[in-house]
Amino acid sequence: MPAWSVAYKIMEYGMKNFKNTKLAIAITAAMNFSLPASAIVVVGGDNGWEVSFDGNINQFYVWSDPSGRPDNVIGGNMNMSPIAEHQSRFRSGLMPSLFGFNVKAPTWNGLDIGGRISLAGEVNNSNTQNRGYNGGPGMPSQGLVNSSETTGFGGNLEFREAYFTIDGEFGQILMGRTLDVFMGKNILTDQTLFGVGATGNVHGGGFTLGRIGYGYLYPNFNAQLRWTSPDMAGVKLTAAAVDPSQVCGAAGSLANGYVAASGANCYNTDSTPRGEGMISYARSWKDGSWEVWGSGVWQNFTRNTTPYGGWSAVSSESNVWGWSTGSQLRYKNWDFNGSYYSGRGLGSSFLFDADSMDASGHLRRDKGWMAQWGYTFLGHTKLAISYGTSRQAETATDQLMSSMGYGAVLKDQQSYTAGIYHDVNANLKLVAEWTRSINEWYGHGNRQTANVVGVGGYFFW
Repeated sequence: MPAWSVAYKIMEYGMKNFKNTKLAIAITAAMNFSLPASAIVVVGGDNGWEVSFDGNINQFYVWSDPSGRPDNVIGGNMNMSPIAEHQSRFRSGLMPSLFGFNVKAPTWNGLDIGGRISLAGEVNNSNTQNRGYNGGPGMPSQGLVNSSETTGFGGNLEFREAYFTIDGEFGQILMGRTLDVFMGKNILTDQTLFGVGATGNVHGGGFTLGRIGYGYLYPNFNAQLRWTSPDMAGVKLTAAAVDPSQVCGAAGSLANGYVAASGANCYNTDSTPRGEGMISYARSWKDGSWEVWGSGVWQNFTRNTTPYGGWSAVSSESNVWGWSTGSQLRYKNWDFNGSYYSGRGLGSSFLFDADSMDASGHLRRDKGWMAQWGYTFLGHTKLAISYGTSRQAETATDQLMSSMGYGAVLKDQQSYTAGIYHDVNANLKLVAEWTRSINEWYGHGNRQTANVVGVGGYFFW
């Protein structure tokens, strides 16, 4: 079974501490999933304490040829230049390089207690010689060490995970910062997990997009309290209360015509935590396995202020919500999987705090799906192809603003990916991948495309 399939198999949100393969541990940890487990370096004592380390380093040579951006459009995960480009980079793929530190206490009264802290970063700068440039014109470059800032992405050190777990007959309780439940399974089933996929801005820093915004949305990391049930004849339940997010979108008015695509107007008054949950069912047999899952998210927020002209000053409540489902079938050397999501106010690529609303504060409707086929030959080489798309509905305000010349909003992002993923051994993976990404906006002829070729590999420990 290829390593990425192993990683997907073991990632069950209710995983037991320190009981999985070294390669899968490094993979899932590097992809931001909470998985305290045994690694190559394990330190134990007579008193029952265990400490372990895991991680990865990856790099790709990435070549891409984004076409010019259409005039007067808003949003989209591609270059802002109106001129077509050809760009070469050495950079991290969808997964960052990562170092994880795990601790497990002695079993006490049937309880296994453990914790994990991980740090993640990228090998590349933001297409600059000096990393972390974050100043204005004429300002010196300043190195960045942070956990959430993205405007200066490049060679960042990110405090990615910090949580502890308590496992017992009741299942597992998790407290701390880790990847959210909603759409976590979707990203794990994506072949670009170990590749490059779409790149976003070819001059940017940080990791690539993979299929984020091209078939699913990025769950990201948040502080939370999570319960996962024991395995009940293949069925597992997960419920989480999550630190709520601001909800953002476009801003402007018919009077001033100002429209911004991302995070221009935000509301962050939330009287309750965000709720997330998942149910899954898995079974296996001699020559294969099958899994199906569904997840959901809900968050309430209050509009208390009206920072832009033309809006009435009112206080009102609203809800963002979404649901997702997916399935994966493996039979002998073949595997097939697909997933779907839909919701209100989710966003086109990153959840909630980018383009969830129009300029009048109305939440946009979002949906997307992906489908993938894979075949493993010679026991350790996987060939996979996939297609995915993320779509955003145009609101009445979007249509009005566009008709007055204030910009057409993003309609959909779609991509095709073909790749070959070869496990040299349990610690070294080589990857070659091609992606064709397409962004479309409402209106006639509003289209931008890019081909992306990525060749590189991973070292896991």
